[in-house]
Amino acid sequence: MSDRRDPVRHAAALFVAVSAIVVAVVGVGGVIALRAVSTGEARQRAQDTASVAARAVQERLTNGIVRGRSTSLVRIDALVTAGVLRDPIEDVTLRLADGEIVFSSRTDDIGSSDPLDDDETAALTREEPEVVASDDDSLVVSVPITTPDGTPVLFQADVRSGAVAAGSRRLLTAVLPVLAVALLVLALLLVPLALGLARRVRDSQQERARLLQHAVDASTTERRRIAGELHDGLGQQLVGLSMTLSAEADAIGATDPAAAARLRETGDRTREQLRSLRSTLLGLYPPSLERTGLGPALEDLSANLRAGDVDVEVDVPADLVIAPTIEALLFRAAREAVRNVATHARARRVRIAIAAEDGVASLSVCDDGIGFDPARRNGLAAEGHMGLAMLEDLARDGGGSLRIDTRPGAGTTLHLEAPLAVGAGP
Repeated sequence: MSDRRDPVRHAAALFVAVSAIVVAVVGVGGVIALRAVSTGEARQRAQDTASVAARAVQERLTNGIVRGRSTSLVRIDALVTAGVLRDPIEDVTLRLADGEIVFSSRTDDIGSSDPLDDDETAALTREEPEVVASDDDSLVVSVPITTPDGTPVLFQADVRSGAVAAGSRRLLTAVLPVLAVALLVLALLLVPLALGLARRVRDSQQERARLLQHAVDASTTERRRIAGELHDGLGQQLVGLSMTLSAEADAIGATDPAAAARLRETGDRTREQLRSLRSTLLGLYPPSLERTGLGPALEDLSANLRAGDVDVEVDVPADLVIAPTIEALLFRAAREAVRNVATHARARRVRIAIAAEDGVASLSVCDDGIGFDPARRNGLAAEGHMGLAMLEDLARDGGGSLRIDTRPGAGTTLHLEAPLAVGAGP
């Protein structure tokens, strides 16, 4: 079934919903990016703080620190205690390449050995400080320094994680309000844009409905004109010719029976052509469609099939109310289906049904004929069979849809749906 919601509200709601999702995604993405940036900035500040402390320690470092001389340890301890161990640095350790701890603010660790892991070994050869370990409480920042005689020493500072988190929160606090205001302004700007686009959708649909109505009216007028000319011209001539042939056959029946028989045969053929013409006129412009409604018009349309010994069932609700344009569309579809049945299907039973439900009118024409390969449908237009293609375009322009269900040996079902009122399509 087609959606019958107001196109302006539907388009505006859809646009606003998509915009809200986009704004939310941008907002969440912005927060994630800001957290990553702020955390990175805080870690960089921790590295910078450790690097400054390491340079200060290196200036006071002597060769005796490697050999564990007390005077060297006292110099470093005084510096670390007085100027390095302050927020956010909590502990300082000096380690040699073999992992020996030559100094630590935790004095019990001095002299112990803890082999360097791969990250620490790599940090010893780099010029820049690096975070080599982290946990919930602290970051371990390693900075390579050297003694006066060039012995490499790894300076490691435990930096309190709380300070890093505080820096991250400060950056978020500064930037998030700006991001929130920007997203709010963007959302507010999108609302009038959505309404404008929705109005354009509505105007386009109304214009399409007007064009469809005009096209159908013009088609109906032209079909009425052609049907009238054929009825008053060729139709009356065939009637006159039939009557003349019958009269001549009666006049010479006694004197020339063979000629009279030929005249009567010609008259019969003329009357057959007259019936065929009347059937064509009925399909071209059925007076009963406007005068008595869709049901009687479909009954008239089925007369040719019934004349060919086809069992036709027409099912149209007695209380059916459809806009004249949609009624004409359903009749056109039925006419095209009946024409195909008569020409190609070799069917013995045909059912034509009309239904209306939830604002949608539907037509089904089902036959038990030979059917055809659905893959051939696209090639029918190329072969000159334009009826279904034109009908599909007309249904789509009317806000509806056309579906053909068929397969070889299993008959064919034509199913058309259209809104009960013109312009009610999505």
